[in-house]
Amino acid sequence: MVESKKIVGGFGWITLVKYSNDLLGFLTTLILAKLLVPQDFGLVAVAGMTIEALRIFKDLGLSQALIYRQDDVERASHTMFIMVIALNIGVFLCAVLISPLAGRFFNNPDVIPIIAIMASNLIWTSIRAVPDALMSKELSFRKLVVPDVIPVGIGSVISIAMAYQGFGVWSLVVRSLIISIGGMALIWPFTSYRPSFQFDRAVAREMMNYGKHIVGSSIMLVAIYNIDKFFVSKFVGVAALGLYTMAMHIANLPINQFAHIMCRLMFPVFSKMNRDSEILRHSFLKTIRYTACITFPMAMGIAIYGPDAIDTFYGDKWSAAGLLLQILTGYGLCRSLSVIINEMFKATGRPDLMQVFVLVRLGLIGLLGIPALLWLGLPGICWLITGTYGIVLVLEVKKVAGDLKISGGEFMRALGLPLILSGSLIPGVYWAVLVSYGSMGLLQVIGGIVVTAVLYSTAVVLMDRVLVAEAKKVLFSTA
Repeated sequence: MVESKKIVGGFGWITLVKYSNDLLGFLTTLILAKLLVPQDFGLVAVAGMTIEALRIFKDLGLSQALIYRQDDVERASHTMFIMVIALNIGVFLCAVLISPLAGRFFNNPDVIPIIAIMASNLIWTSIRAVPDALMSKELSFRKLVVPDVIPVGIGSVISIAMAYQGFGVWSLVVRSLIISIGGMALIWPFTSYRPSFQFDRAVAREMMNYGKHIVGSSIMLVAIYNIDKFFVSKFVGVAALGLYTMAMHIANLPINQFAHIMCRLMFPVFSKMNRDSEILRHSFLKTIRYTACITFPMAMGIAIYGPDAIDTFYGDKWSAAGLLLQILTGYGLCRSLSVIINEMFKATGRPDLMQVFVLVRLGLIGLLGIPALLWLGLPGICWLITGTYGIVLVLEVKKVAGDLKISGGEFMRALGLPLILSGSLIPGVYWAVLVSYGSMGLLQVIGGIVVTAVLYSTAVVLMDRVLVAEAKKVLFSTA
């Protein structure tokens, strides 16, 4: 079993990297939204959507297979290194070839060079795929601080400078390149792995046999994370897509800020625990509780304060994203729990279950997306996305609870405290501030958020001593 100190230490380092990057990313987006227009963000979103359609072949699930693998790890690493780079070179060339078709399809030739240049990021990230997987396997997340944080900082500064100088959408494109190339270059001094051009067909088949379910899920995940953007860009326009992606980005903060941290740590941990059902069950419930304590108040806070914050920080050109953001916070909250359940499916050797639930989501959104968009506009597609994820989350919880023999009462107890506190404190503080000042300007938004955070943290400290004690281990661990 993985040592407790190493687990919480790994969590601490992932948290440092993730929160540093997300803070830089959020501040950069905040500034760029002042300097750029929704059309610029929409162009990058269209390019990203086109590239995502090809990214399903970038990994073939090999990274997850390497983390899951228990023997012949060195041979598997060399095999994966060759396969992943070769695959991504091929994907990059395909992206370059289809970029003119994408420009014609979306009636916007400006997207052609953006697709071709941004697709090169696939190659740069593939070169670091094996070191990333090996560090995750050994929970050596401290080594990722420099390669993951420094390029984001440099890319953000250069991007803002370019936007200020009038480079428009290219400030976003260059930032993505700097992050990918910088991360690739900086990871190698921190890893003992050195590539060797050794390819083992038998090992490749074994890893692909595991990874095929990941690929199947990835195909559907790419579709489900982009089908809504496709509908919006095709039927409403690129500028509307910019508004929609901005709202989606902010709504996803709960999952980006915390749930993905838990996923990156808990997949290798769950994988090592999967032979002891009682320990696995206990660890899963704890993970759900930790996740809910962070993501529930974040989601509720975004829904309550989001529109006022957008009006205050972004101005009128982004104000239409406020309602979309409120609706989509439900989607972000459902995803924050769903991704933890999916890590459990993968760790217990059942990645095929991910495919089933992703297929249900894809079917509902694919069938109802266009009617929702045409009848109700952008709010309609947002309600559809949120409702779909809510329905599927219920099915996922039922399945994982049955497999781990978790009762409904146990699951609800894990969610109870954050649900009650978030649902009462955040709307209560917002109402009190609004009544006191009559409006929600910059100072009121900041003050309300600060007061809410203090009250929520105090309540958690007083009501959940076990969680606080374990949080201290994470924060002060030097593993």
